[in-house]
Amino acid sequence: MIETRIVTDPDFRSEFELAESMRAGFRELQKSGELTALLAGGRTARTYRNWAIAAGIAAGALLLSSALLYRELSASRERLAEASRQADRAAIAATIGTGSIVFERMRSRESVTVLPLPVVATNFTMKFDVGLEPAPTYALLIERLDGSATVRVLEVPTAAAGKDGLVSVILHSALLRPGEYQAWLVPAPGTAAETAVIDYRFRVAD
Repeated sequence: MIETRIVTDPDFRSEFELAESMRAGFRELQKSGELTALLAGGRTARTYRNWAIAAGIAAGALLLSSALLYRELSASRERLAEASRQADRAAIAATIGTGSIVFERMRSRESVTVLPLPVVATNFTMKFDVGLEPAPTYALLIERLDGSATVRVLEVPTAAAGKDGLVSVILHSALLRPGEYQAWLVPAPGTAAETAVIDYRFRVAD
């Protein structure tokens, strides 16, 4: 940060103090009216020329110091912004939990899986049993049943069963609200299993 550099870097501190002194001097001249008088004339050409050269050098030094100061301030702000972004990412990563839910076809249709809504942000791995002869791929859709309407929560156009015979997707808890849900797995067209649409229901509870 710039305050730290002012304390630890003597050269930078000298440049900073010089720039501040020049600003203060110009403000005093302007306040007393002397700067206006100098600019208005009343001096010999040589005096005015010498003063103009000195003023030009001072202005150049002030401009250079200001540019260096501005660059340092910009760099400090960028370092602070990046540190903040890193802290945010670390905080988010620290709050994400994980969970796994398996939906089995052998369970009774009246049996509904209940998923407690977690307190912290959680990535749920949803695993769906698609039987002994799964289709090559499925289109997967998860909807929340809201009265007579449905709210689309997650849509995966192409999902395939893994070596365990289960189709797995990741569902973030931020997408969930308390209520009833239904998951649909639609086999890819043109396969023997294309008419065997699979559906599962589950409930999210507070």
